[in-house]
Amino acid sequence: VYAVAGNPGFGAERTAWPEKNEIVLERSGLTAQDVLPEGLQVGDELRLLSVNDRERMIRVTGAVYDPNGFSARFSGTASGYVDYDTFERLGGERAYDQITLRVNGTPEQQLDKDYITGVANAAADKIEKAGYTVRRVQVPDPGRLALQDLFDALALLLTPLGLLALLLSGFLVINTISALMAQQVRQIGVMKAIGGRRGQIVIMYLGAVLLYSVAALVVAVPLTVVVAGGLAAFLGSFINV
Repeated sequence: VYAVAGNPGFGAERTAWPEKNEIVLERSGLTAQDVLPEGLQVGDELRLLSVNDRERMIRVTGAVYDPNGFSARFSGTASGYVDYDTFERLGGERAYDQITLRVNGTPEQQLDKDYITGVANAAADKIEKAGYTVRRVQVPDPGRLALQDLFDALALLLTPLGLLALLLSGFLVINTISALMAQQVRQIGVMKAIGGRRGQIVIMYLGAVLLYSVAALVVAVPLTVVVAGGLAAFLGSFINV
């Protein structure tokens, strides 16, 4: 549970900024299984356990998207946002313990980790000079997903499998045409006997290959779009995009 200060400019659709005894959930928590009570919806009461092991009933007022948070399906925990009064009721303190910075600059600077780290360290120095303690400065790799290495490994696995499937499908077409030609040896002989040239016969069978290819594309392209879209949505739910 995160405590957030009021934001008058907040304008999420069908979601109100949390007031006392209210909570706004990160959207992935509402769809992930075995994370929140089954069937929980906006407007329902959510039972939370405070720091001193007391049960508190909090009303869910909406769902938001937090691009900086992990998906509940991936982490196994849901995130929620409350005001400071509710946070204190749950046993928290009315104080900031995390500051998120967005660095402005040229496109090159926004992808330069050294530049971003320098800005973050300068901000940390100012905070320490103001009398606060900075325990850690964390700078993610700019332009990379938090789970980029996982997706790179998945792409490395799927690419050879795709090439292997393409190669095997090529052998399947070759075997099909070879079997067809073996069955039509007599027909080919008749065509040659009545004046059919080698080039004409080759073109005819290449046309058959083209027809097989078009038929395969008609079946494969829609299936590919459906499967790829489903896979992208499934993986996207793990990285909260």
